[in-house]
Amino acid sequence: MGTPGSRVVASVLLSVVFGFACPASVRARQDASVQGWNRLAEIKGLYESAEYDRALAAVDRANPTALTAGEVRDVEIYEALCLLALRKKVEANAKIEGVLRAEPLYQPSPDLPNRLRALVDDARIRLRPVLAQSHYSTGKELFEAEKLEAAVDEFTLVLQLTDVPAGSTRDEFGDMRILATGFRDLSVRALASSKPRVPQTPDPVAPRPPDVQVVPPIAVQQTVPPWPSTLAASRREALRFTQLNGMLELNITKTGTVDSARLIKRIDPFYDVILLNAVRQWKYQPATRNGEPVEFVKRLAIAVDIR
Repeated sequence: MGTPGSRVVASVLLSVVFGFACPASVRARQDASVQGWNRLAEIKGLYESAEYDRALAAVDRANPTALTAGEVRDVEIYEALCLLALRKKVEANAKIEGVLRAEPLYQPSPDLPNRLRALVDDARIRLRPVLAQSHYSTGKELFEAEKLEAAVDEFTLVLQLTDVPAGSTRDEFGDMRILATGFRDLSVRALASSKPRVPQTPDPVAPRPPDVQVVPPIAVQQTVPPWPSTLAASRREALRFTQLNGMLELNITKTGTVDSARLIKRIDPFYDVILLNAVRQWKYQPATRNGEPVEFVKRLAIAVDIR
């Protein structure tokens, strides 16, 4: 056992250690943040002074861990501007493509040169198909994993990326937009249905006569969407069929609208989304019991010609 004096000394030493360790780590983080901001300011200043080689050297010295995501992007933008000024367009293009892969909807600020805006626009046109497909695939994975909010964000991004003037891309995004819209809407509806509902007191059930035959609903509008023509050749070759079959189950309300639908037997991942969205528009004369409208569960065989 130590003497009382030694315990006092140990206590003082511990106080010193723990008292100064935390402020030092805070200062280190603050210094890194300031260093990152100063590095970006240095690069920007060298570019504006037309010292492009020195600006690129400053880029090489920049520590990405000391920069925010926005600062990293801005460093890459000024690096691209320096490369453009040095007539290294291939390298500048590569930098801009990296920016767009990380931030697909990036738009240069108005104070940046027009030649950069043109470079970004050209790169976005080149990358649009790749970016759209990548984010569509990510959205599908999130949807299947039931991470619906993130899936909505991905499918919305796909629609933004593929929202181009009619005819400018020979409708190359037509099918992808249909599918992305379908998956986004399914995700939104699934999110809405997953929210807890306020319990309601059910209406008293009136006594009714013994079982009587229910008159099934009659279709007013039940158009099965055609197989998208642009998918026909590629999917037919992959599936080796000219017709696909499935089974659909509908819950038809007392007013003749479709409240919900599910595929008991799936048809094709591409087509299922198109069909389930079309079903929401179907209309029926409602089923009746003793002349009174009632809800009805209807099963419907679906056959799709993909020729």
